[in-house]
Amino acid sequence: MAMGAIERVVLRWRTNGINANAGATPATIARLEQQVGTRLPDDVRSFYALADGLERAAMDEYFLSFWSIEQIISETADVQRTRDQIDPRDTPIADVLISSWCVFLRRLGEGRVGVWVEGMRLEFPSLTSFFERYEEDPESLGLLKDPTFTREGDG
Repeated sequence: MAMGAIERVVLRWRTNGINANAGATPATIARLEQQVGTRLPDDVRSFYALADGLERAAMDEYFLSFWSIEQIISETADVQRTRDQIDPRDTPIADVLISSWCVFLRRLGEGRVGVWVEGMRLEFPSLTSFFERYEEDPESLGLLKDPTFTREGDG
């Protein structure tokens, strides 16, 4: 079976020396479901089973840091308290430029969960569609590549 966008991105992180955590346990993923307030779609569950976010304070070449489930649970209330007009359907899962803005899981109703990109005010119907855009056109997500980023082992 061919790899999807989520699997390719996690593989790229690991290949480039970006410290992705090991996958989360089913019990930990269940805690995320409690935080979000609905059963998570298969793509979200698969992402966290493959990589429970990045190590705390680790960022990719676009200054994007995907949070572990533990960090999501510990920081959600703080994000909701410190940001103006956070939609109550949203759960932060990543931040850009050290919390300049966040990426959220968004409950869309009828058991569906999408992704809200705060910095660009974009909504995606799934985590997979977000990762496809992230792979193909990160600039359209407001992500600018760090010009000093090099693959691990490069000069």
